[in-house]
Amino acid sequence: MKSGDLKYLIALHRAMNLTFIRFKKLQKLFGNEWREAFRADLKTLREADLDPHGVDNFLANRDNVDPDYEIELLERCNANVLVYETD
Repeated sequence: MKSGDLKYLIALHRAMNLTFIRFKKLQKLFGNEWREAFRADLKTLREADLDPHGVDNFLANRDNVDPDYEIELLERCNANVLVYETD
């Protein structure tokens, strides 16, 4: 994963309640380009075959989630992030 993409994956998790199923669907559409996934529009997110409720929640919450802040919070407490990847 690109070093800058982790913060967007964490922000996706925070804004969408990123379940494993949602993660796999987004990964299928975006690869591991989590920045693109975080910034995607409604039409693109629908292409990922996500449940409409999850997409609506994400779009409603996205502007309230700052990827830089999310990664900073984890770094402050020395947290490790485990990410399922197929690469």
